[in-house]
Amino acid sequence: MLERPWSCISLLLASIYIARAQSDLSDTSILLQASFATEAGWNTSVDLCSWPGITCNNRRVKSIELYGSVTGSLPDAWSQLTQLSMISLTGAYRSTFTQTFESTWYGFTGSLPQSWSSLTQLETIDLTGNRLNGSLPSSWSALTQMSSINLEDCYLTGSLPESWSNLTLLKELDLSYNQGLNGSLPSAWSSLSQLSNLTLGSTGVTGFLPPSWSQLAQLASLDVSSTSLSGTLPDAWSNLTQLKTLTMTQYGSKRFRGSLPSSWSSMIHLTLLDMSGHDIDGEIPASWANMTNLLDLDLSSTRVTGPLESLINMTKLNSVQLKNASLTGTLPDTLSLQLSTIELDSNTLTGTLPSGWSTLSKMEEIDLSSNNLTGTLPDSWANISLTGIIDLSSNNLTGTLPNSWGNNSRLGNSSGFSIYLNNNLLTGTLPGSWSALPMYSVWLFGNKLTGTLPSSWGNISMIEEIDASNNSLTGSLPSTWQNVVKGAYGLTLANNSLTGTLPSAWTGIWMERLLLQNNHLTGTLPDTWGKNNLTYIDLRNNDLTGSLPDSWSATQLPYLGLQENNISGTLPDSWSFAGETALYMSFKGNKLSGTLPSSWSNWTQVQFLDFEDNQLEGSLPQSWATMQILNYIGLASNSFNGSLPSSWNKSHLLEYISVSGNRLSGTLPDFWKNLTMLNFLSFGDNSLSGYLPPSWSAMSRLRYISFSANFFHGSVPNSWSNWTQVQEMGLDQNQLSGTIPQMANLAVLNATSNKLSYSSLADLPASLKVVYLANNSLTGTFPQPNQLPANLTVLDLSNNLLSGALPQALPANLTVLNVSQNQLTGSLPTQWQRLAELRLDDTALTGVLPDAWSEWGSNTSNSIQLSLVNNNLHGQVPRMWVEQFCLAVTHDFSEQVLFEPTPLQLDFYQGDIAHSSRDESVFVPIGSPITLVAQHASINVTLNGNLLSFSYQDPNSICGIPNAIRNSALLWGAFLVLILGTIIGVHLWLRHKKDFSIPRFLTRLTLLSSIQGNQKVQLSKVVATAMWVFLTDVVWFVYSQVTDIITIHQVFSSGQRRYAFILLAILLLPFLLVMLLVARVCVKHVQSKIFTTCRGRCNSVMCNVIAIAIGLALSPFLFLALYVAMLIQAIGVSRQHHFLHSFCDLTTMYRAKSIVESVFNALPQAIIQTKLYTMGNDPNGIHVYINTPLFLASVFSSLASILSTIALLMIELYQFQYGTFNFLKRLIDLDPLV
Repeated sequence: MLERPWSCISLLLASIYIARAQSDLSDTSILLQASFATEAGWNTSVDLCSWPGITCNNRRVKSIELYGSVTGSLPDAWSQLTQLSMISLTGAYRSTFTQTFESTWYGFTGSLPQSWSSLTQLETIDLTGNRLNGSLPSSWSALTQMSSINLEDCYLTGSLPESWSNLTLLKELDLSYNQGLNGSLPSAWSSLSQLSNLTLGSTGVTGFLPPSWSQLAQLASLDVSSTSLSGTLPDAWSNLTQLKTLTMTQYGSKRFRGSLPSSWSSMIHLTLLDMSGHDIDGEIPASWANMTNLLDLDLSSTRVTGPLESLINMTKLNSVQLKNASLTGTLPDTLSLQLSTIELDSNTLTGTLPSGWSTLSKMEEIDLSSNNLTGTLPDSWANISLTGIIDLSSNNLTGTLPNSWGNNSRLGNSSGFSIYLNNNLLTGTLPGSWSALPMYSVWLFGNKLTGTLPSSWGNISMIEEIDASNNSLTGSLPSTWQNVVKGAYGLTLANNSLTGTLPSAWTGIWMERLLLQNNHLTGTLPDTWGKNNLTYIDLRNNDLTGSLPDSWSATQLPYLGLQENNISGTLPDSWSFAGETALYMSFKGNKLSGTLPSSWSNWTQVQFLDFEDNQLEGSLPQSWATMQILNYIGLASNSFNGSLPSSWNKSHLLEYISVSGNRLSGTLPDFWKNLTMLNFLSFGDNSLSGYLPPSWSAMSRLRYISFSANFFHGSVPNSWSNWTQVQEMGLDQNQLSGTIPQMANLAVLNATSNKLSYSSLADLPASLKVVYLANNSLTGTFPQPNQLPANLTVLDLSNNLLSGALPQALPANLTVLNVSQNQLTGSLPTQWQRLAELRLDDTALTGVLPDAWSEWGSNTSNSIQLSLVNNNLHGQVPRMWVEQFCLAVTHDFSEQVLFEPTPLQLDFYQGDIAHSSRDESVFVPIGSPITLVAQHASINVTLNGNLLSFSYQDPNSICGIPNAIRNSALLWGAFLVLILGTIIGVHLWLRHKKDFSIPRFLTRLTLLSSIQGNQKVQLSKVVATAMWVFLTDVVWFVYSQVTDIITIHQVFSSGQRRYAFILLAILLLPFLLVMLLVARVCVKHVQSKIFTTCRGRCNSVMCNVIAIAIGLALSPFLFLALYVAMLIQAIGVSRQHHFLHSFCDLTTMYRAKSIVESVFNALPQAIIQTKLYTMGNDPNGIHVYINTPLFLASVFSSLASILSTIALLMIELYQFQYGTFNFLKRLIDLDPLV
């Protein structure tokens, strides 16, 4: 009885063992089916539960973890591992080292197995970094025990399965970096009540944020950054009160919009909020001050306007990033003392820097760059405890650099910091105290700093970079900066006014970049700089002299810029030892001589060489073919000779070659066809000859090529039509014939002065925009618009053999046309559009000038050049031209400023006589052909060599000013001048009439006294000066009077004699009145002499007649003597005479008189002359049109001139008669009159 129970138990144990053995055997066989089993180290010789990556529970496989060690696909058979709870199969790169480091990727491919949905015990899946494909299996919704899924960066596609809402125990889901995932966020996922971490960043999901997700009560972290989500921020998400991090950074075009929800203030556990890059606008809600646990806030690249005061209560804030937003207003005086980073750059903040920030004690970065901040740098900021960066660049800060920042400052502490103050308005000098600051980098460029470089800055211990370029610094480079050049990474002092030499004390330079361009440095390149660590040195645009030092041959210098200096001497052979380190070398614009060293062929890694504009000579070295990665070589404007090196075809990376302006000869090397990377090639101004090589068609990347000013002949090869990238070609000044082949993108062609022989311009390349074909052998007729390139803007066909008539239309885009010196016939087309320049000189065109062309000069700010010289045009210049350009054509040689309403110049030629108005109006001679150049604000017209004439008969308005308004203004203006002159004259007469009675006047003339003894006048100099002024006035007076007489003669000849006599009277009346006044004085003086001499021995009538005759004869001489005496008095008399105090200095009076006379004399001339309009070839001669109001205005102004002249003369005689006539007595020794 007892044996049977034991046998049952034994049987049961045996069955259990067999079952376990079978299950163990089953899991083993399942795992061994995987294609990567061997690679994973799985084999039957080792117990299953000891296999790499395998964890068992009760002999069943519980987890599989393989990290970047195998490759293959995900096995479907694993669905039979029913006890499996975790699968972790991450992909990764693994590095190996043989001779070099190599990275190999290990991981899984294929799709996610649908069959795994049977793994009902599965809790964790981590397939990060694999290269899978396909979509997320909806069947995985059966994995109800799942708590964590990580499928980051697995190349998955498709949409997010709604069915996964059944995974109610899911806590973590990471689908980030799967750009192929798309579709909207499933609203049904709101049932994932245990979800705490959801990462969907860098996927392609679209649509809106589901309001229903507000039910995810346990959600602590959400990342939807860099997706295609859009719409507004849901207010309902205020229920996500457990949320700690919310990352929504966006870099694409799809963005959230609207305002920040004030209800989100309930997210009181939030520590990180990143919503940068969205179209969110408005203010930061004041209620967000309740987010007291917020540590990091990033609203950069939004349109949030502030205010920043909302951040004050966030006392735990560690980082605030609001760069490139729309912040306005000023900076708050206080901030969280826990702040380490504040980035508010690229906004429109105003105001000054808050001094209250001096209490910040944990700062690592302050970035306020690119705002509109003003004011000075606060002294108190020296107390900020900062160990990272202060960036205040690109503001409007003024004032000086505070000395206090360098005195016992907490800036940088002992860890160092960088300061960026570039692009402000800072002034003053560089503070020497800053040498105590532990600065890594200091950027001060783009300010207005002055003064010298502080020698104490050589003691800055941690300096890595100094950039003070683009200021007004002066002085020399301090030799004490030896520590700077040894320890710093770069020193930039470009674009200042530094002088002096390069310090030879700077030895052992360890920095990599030294930029000193655009200063006034002199001297030579120091030999002591021969051994250094510089990789980039720029000394261009200075005044350096001397030669290139041999010692620099030891310098491993990839970049050297010495262009635009005065360095002379030869190129050192020793520099060849730079070898493979030389990359960029520019010697342009110096005075280097000698030849190009063949030894520099060692520069096998050089990419840029520029020797342009020097005095180099000799041949181009064949050995330089070793520079096989050279892409730029400039040799223009030297004196190289010889031929082009055929071996240079080995430099197959060359993109730019310029050898123009040398003495090269020979032919173009056929081997250069291998330079297929070339895009710029210039051979201009040499002595090259021969044919253009057809094989060069292989240079398919050419964009610019020039063969100008050589001796090439033959035709342009048809094979060059392969140059589909060429945009500009210069073939001018050669002996080429034939035509230009079609090139797909050729826009500019200059083939002037060749032997091209187009019979039809329709064969020109269709892509052309600018064409110069002057001085060739073109025949046929001028082409119709549809036969020319559609985009043509400039066309020069001058000096060819074109014939026939001009077409009635031109290409729509044409603005410049020159067809001069051809055999054209017919008339000018009336329908041509406005051109900027048109030249049709020396053709056989006939007909008249089209009225429609006169509109070309209207409503444009661009100038127009129109030349129709030496044709057979006839008729009148279009009246619209005259009115459009405000041409008032009269005769005047006086060079006085005439009444001219707009800037204008008229040049007229008759025979060899040229008259230029110099911004005045000019008389047009009658008869023979004329030349007209009318330069207006918007047009220049040349019409010489034709039979043209003007016809301008006083239109209703000139330049838009109606005659009635103009006449009234002139009339009333002249009348007002007359009234004022009359009032002044009458007032002076009434005030001083007793002094002007003849007896008193004569008596005053007799009160002559000698010059005071203490007056030391250098009479020779005074008289010489006075005579020079006198002769100048006489010449001017004669010139102006002759001009006026010619004008009167013109009016008289036109038949308007009445007006001519009136003008003559106006001209002579002031002169006659003055002469009569002087003559009366002379007559009285002569009468007194005669009566005294005769003592009654002659009758009074005879004495009076004799006195009058002699007085009139002497009056001109007395007038001139009086005039000279007045000048001498004005120039040289001592100021001790009592008569000077009564009014003013005689010099001032004389000048005032001259100015007044000039104004009053010019006004009537201008008014009258604007009425003289000519008829060029009119057989009736000149027609004068004078209307009554304008004539009366001229008469009134002339009368005013007469009255003012007389009044001034009386004042002079009264105020200055003592001194003037004292000089007169001394000079001509007149006897007393009584």
